Amino acid sequence: MSSRSRNAIFWAASFVCLSVVACVRNVDTSKVKCVDKTTCPTNYSCNMDHGTWGHCVQGSVSVDSGNGGSSAFDASHGEVSATGGSHNGGAGGDVAYDAPMATGGAAGDVASDAPMGTGGAGGGDLYDALASGGVPSTGGVSSSTGGSTSPGTQPKGSSCTGDVQCASGLYCVDGVCCASKCDGQCQACNEADSVGTCKTVQGAPRGARTACSGTGKCQGQCDGTNTTACLMPGSSTTCKEASCANGSSIAASTCNGSGTCVTPAQKPCTSSLCASDGSGVCAGSCTATSCPTGSYCDSTGSCVQKKPNGTGNACSTGAECSSGHCSVEGLCCNSDCTGQCQTCNNATGTCTRVTSGQPVGGRTACTKAGTACGGACDGSSDTACHYPGTEQTCGTATCSTDSASTVTPACNGSGTCASATTSCGANAYCSGGSCTPKGTGSCTNNIQCSSGNCSSSLCCASGLVNSNGVCCASGLTGCGGQCVNTNTSSTYCGSCTTSCTGGKSCTGGSCGCPTGTLDCGGSSGCINVNGNDAKHCGSCVIACPANQVCQTGSCTCSGYAFPATCGGCGSWTFESGTTEGWAVDPTDSGNSAQAPQWVQAPVQSGSGALAVAMSGTTGAVAVPLCTSGGLVDLSNLTMTAYVRLSASGIGSLSFLFFDAWTSAGASTSPVAFGDNLNSTAGTWQKWSYKFPSDTQANHVAIRFNPSPAWTGTVFIDNVQIGP
Repeated sequence: MSSRSRNAIFWAASFVCLSVVACVRNVDTSKVKCVDKTTCPTNYSCNMDHGTWGHCVQGSVSVDSGNGGSSAFDASHGEVSATGGSHNGGAGGDVAYDAPMATGGAAGDVASDAPMGTGGAGGGDLYDALASGGVPSTGGVSSSTGGSTSPGTQPKGSSCTGDVQCASGLYCVDGVCCASKCDGQCQACNEADSVGTCKTVQGAPRGARTACSGTGKCQGQCDGTNTTACLMPGSSTTCKEASCANGSSIAASTCNGSGTCVTPAQKPCTSSLCASDGSGVCAGSCTATSCPTGSYCDSTGSCVQKKPNGTGNACSTGAECSSGHCSVEGLCCNSDCTGQCQTCNNATGTCTRVTSGQPVGGRTACTKAGTACGGACDGSSDTACHYPGTEQTCGTATCSTDSASTVTPACNGSGTCASATTSCGANAYCSGGSCTPKGTGSCTNNIQCSSGNCSSSLCCASGLVNSNGVCCASGLTGCGGQCVNTNTSSTYCGSCTTSCTGGKSCTGGSCGCPTGTLDCGGSSGCINVNGNDAKHCGSCVIACPANQVCQTGSCTCSGYAFPATCGGCGSWTFESGTTEGWAVDPTDSGNSAQAPQWVQAPVQSGSGALAVAMSGTTGAVAVPLCTSGGLVDLSNLTMTAYVRLSASGIGSLSFLFFDAWTSAGASTSPVAFGDNLNSTAGTWQKWSYKFPSDTQANHVAIRFNPSPAWTGTVFIDNVQIGP
């Protein structure tokens, strides 16, 4: 496939993508190959920097004004004038490439380095900006309003501006419907004797095709044989006559096969004089025509035997060689041997084709030589390198985002590594860059399952869900490798780990116990919580402290655990289901506290806490330390408690106190105040106070004094007094 065809396909794909507003943005035009300006976007020209092909560049490399642009990709595009000319643009705008589409009426092209001129009335597709609407150019097809998308009907040889105007199988080339793409540099489809049929031409390339490189006598010409490249004059062509001045001579300049006139180095005359006959040689020496047959006049003015072809016979011009040809390597050869993949570096001096590796003898290297997709001479062409196609991978295969296809980096035949996407089909999915058969086991998404249903990492039949590694219908649970109803199964009652024992049955997912007992779980079985079981006193979750016993479902003190022989009941953890002796403090005047209540939530730990509701500026509760009313020594002991407030909004003059008191007086101890108390709103906060020496008391109290007045509930849990 030719560069022009590949680029036409590329731009056509861009055209289609832009029509549905789904193309990738910011394509690098410097990487777009071309063979003439028709394969480049508007305001871009084809710089033939690689002989038979080149790259799209912004601006102009030609003075050809071209025809008006259309939105069809194979139509001729208007060219930028090399000197700021005023060639008219087409009625329809081309695709803009990294620049907005110009809008407005018909106007001329722009000069090199000048801003874009006003485009036609019709807008084509854009890459980085949207075209204005309008009427497309005559015969063109535009993605904007006004174009036609139906196949053309024009016969071969008819005038056209785009492929879509021509009948099926024809292409719009050189302004006529052509039987082939006819995109070679030395081809034309509008020659007078073959309109509509592609013909290999002689002389300069036709129409908008890239001009032959070189200047003057060294400029290439189409030879009527090679369709894709110009024939370049070699060293047998003299482009500048020899000269001699001030006692130094310069041999005749010759073409180098690449379009350049190469001038030999200046050499001094042995006589320091130039000949007066204008021959450009040293005086007293030979001339170009004075030497006998089989000899040439060398740079010293001496006639020298012409050199035979072959290695070791270096030359600078063809005149030095008996064959009349000096190759690119500078060896006498049977031809100029200017092809990119040719060489004359052999014993016979015969121009031969290089069958492997890179071009030799100073010829232009292949594009991206040495890379996976780089070109090399492979024996298939004298004039151009061969580039691997999609059969050559150039990276690690990956998967598409939907895991339905493999994405394999592969060469595109022009030196570039591109990506080829291949579907894995209906019965496989892509994993690790390769297609894997769909299955019935573990999975991460639906595409991995033959059923198309991946439920919690397990392939299940349609409508089923993964339940503990088993595919079950709705309402059933996977237990022991089978689907069961945990609401009624005695083996799996409520969960896969619970079974009903001791004659219990499963109802509603729970194992039932005889009337008057409760199922307290584990090995306890059914328990009468209203009896004397200290581990299940009043409920399954209440266990009496170590110094308490259970009597008819209530924990009572069996002794005193406070230091000495009198004290509080345990550490007041409120796990007994009671207030454990705590009541409204009768000694605090203005006390707005309500009778404390035992609650199961919120708790700091365990299953119970104390709740004190209040509304005012004082709320206090107290507990006796000794039932006999005797005093207890609290000297240097620390009282700690967890406190939680039901709401914030505590004033800066508010205080929390831990008090120890007797009928004779109280030891008042502020433990928290102001904004510190707001931190206890909705969360538990531990507060502590160390009683001073000689503290004797028969009660301790917790007192909250908000300022201003506050309404809410104070929760208390895990009160302790100890060292």
